[in-house]
Amino acid sequence: MFPFFLFFLFPYANDNPWQRFPLATVLLIIVNVFAYLCTVWLPAPESEALVRGLMYRPGESAWFTLLTCTFLHAGLFHLGFNLWFFYLVGGQVEERMGTLWFVLFYLGGGLSASLGHGLYCWLIGQPLGLLGSSGSIYAVLGAYFVLYPFKEFRFWYFILYRWGTIKIATLFYVGYKVLGDVIWAWSQVAHQASSNIGHWSHLGGLAFGVAVALAAFGAYPFTGKRPLSREEKARHRRFRRASRRKFYSDDLLVERMSEAELAAATDDITPLEAIRRGLFFHNGRMLEWGYQEMLFENPKACVKPAMQLEMIEMLCIHGRDGLAEVAAWNLIEAHPNTPEAIQARFELGRMLARLPGTHHEALRLLREFLASEPALRERSEAERLVRRLEERPLWRWRRK
Repeated sequence: MFPFFLFFLFPYANDNPWQRFPLATVLLIIVNVFAYLCTVWLPAPESEALVRGLMYRPGESAWFTLLTCTFLHAGLFHLGFNLWFFYLVGGQVEERMGTLWFVLFYLGGGLSASLGHGLYCWLIGQPLGLLGSSGSIYAVLGAYFVLYPFKEFRFWYFILYRWGTIKIATLFYVGYKVLGDVIWAWSQVAHQASSNIGHWSHLGGLAFGVAVALAAFGAYPFTGKRPLSREEKARHRRFRRASRRKFYSDDLLVERMSEAELAAATDDITPLEAIRRGLFFHNGRMLEWGYQEMLFENPKACVKPAMQLEMIEMLCIHGRDGLAEVAAWNLIEAHPNTPEAIQARFELGRMLARLPGTHHEALRLLREFLASEPALRERSEAERLVRRLEERPLWRWRRK
């Protein structure tokens, strides 16, 4: 019943119409039709020679047949079914990718499908020919699956004496097709059998489409995060440019900026630049939490010791002594013998000298700093701190 149902299940529409004319989809359909007509109109010997020259046969054909085979079809039914299904899903994917990137994606899907067929021929030890655009169309279906997993297709079905229409979500339809292709692909390899249907090329194209779509768009339909439309992205870019002009023009304008303007102007600001400008509120949360995550989860986030030391000094200037202490410890542990780490010992010793219960650690750090022969001004300040920390309280002298 499984292959019987597969054969008599024909898609005729979907519930996700495209919003603009799919130029690349229509042009690719025209190219496929033209290639098929060339094989039909030419005399039989020339047509066979053309098909043999453009069909991909692993180990025997030229390298360019990896792509040219995707524009050939074995018959009118093969051509019509492939291109009709491509028309159903191609426009929506092209709308999200753009015309040029969609064409490159289509060709990449065909190349991946040819490589999948080459793997199949290597497993069974027979150089079988491949032609048809189904591998590229499976790649487009994989991208459509990532972009619109819960949109529905409409099918005509005919099973025994029953027929009618049915609606199936993309998620279930793609799972159904993958299950069928995996079963047939395993059967072909297990029984060393050849087939007129390239199930391995289908799986190769589908894997390429899903991987590229996940890398380009992410799995937002599964996570519930709606992507921004083109108009919303354009409005956000204009608002961001205006906010940045305010942010980088004058400090008085920064004080009058709203929270939304500040978030748009500083959405890609580096932690060091934020520290320099004294920004500690961004995107609805305190920026210092971001610094704390950076310092605790990734101690070597600022690879250059000079940058780490500059961050420590700016945190001290803005009164973030706790974060400055963490940054100083990270610098000392990551680069213990650098001049920046020596300077960090002085800054850290000065901070610990003001805290109760940390005088012994402050003394150790300041003595290590003095042993490195620092500048005269810093040496005098460090010696003064050491003398103060080494003084014993009066009550201890009296007890002794």
